Amino acid sequence: MPNSAVAFFDQPVGLPLRIDGCWERKDPRPIWESSIWDKLGDAYAYSIGTKKKKKNNTLEEGGQRQSSFSVPFQVTQIPDKGRGIISTTTIRKGDLVWDANINTAFFTKKKDFHTFLSLLPYDLACDILQWAYVVYIEEPGHTDDDTRITATAKATLDLDPASYMNHSRYQANVKFCDDELLQSIHNNSCEMNSFKLYAARDILPGEEITVNYYSFDHTVDLDWFDELTNCAWYEDCRSNTIMPTLADNTSKRTLLSFAIL
Repeated sequence: MPNSAVAFFDQPVGLPLRIDGCWERKDPRPIWESSIWDKLGDAYAYSIGTKKKKKNNTLEEGGQRQSSFSVPFQVTQIPDKGRGIISTTTIRKGDLVWDANINTAFFTKKKDFHTFLSLLPYDLACDILQWAYVVYIEEPGHTDDDTRITATAKATLDLDPASYMNHSRYQANVKFCDDELLQSIHNNSCEMNSFKLYAARDILPGEEITVNYYSFDHTVDLDWFDELTNCAWYEDCRSNTIMPTLADNTSKRTLLSFAIL
């Protein structure tokens, strides 16, 4: 457990070794105050260690963080869905909507994710285990002579209102840049192979902004993370601890991955 003197929230922390029973929490789930994202960012920087910093991601350095959204929006409760994001302006097809390089957290080690969760109040930890997902991150070799690029599965969490963005498999109105989008927009401004979401069509004020989770989420490929979320939300607790003993799934498949440098 982390040092008891470390506190990022105004209520007691120190979760039990296993997080379960989240499915019993009352609906509607809360829309958290905006200050929660800064606190989560500080908890993330603490959990991964201050020496582990990357370019282009302000979260790992702590301090004030900028918005990852390029468009104005509102978070609200949506009937039959729960929390969601509504556009408050007209967004044109091809416009940049959201950039993961700003406020997205990546966890390679289950120990670091465990430390992060242990700093949070229980109700917030439940939300984290519902919001988090797994992506493959392309990373260069560790030495100048190592030119290999490897894809590593990482537990991933958007520490900003993007976590409220709901799923739509066939009607999603934002997506990652692809050939179809690149060829259909006049300014050719979308960036391929980037962790950025663009408007897939014109989005009107008052429309919900949705994304197809299947275009990026590979949760089943990281066993320890899959077990954590299943225990918290689906009553499937195969381990007695928050840190499962299952080995990480290291199989490499042809998957959508992003270069976060």
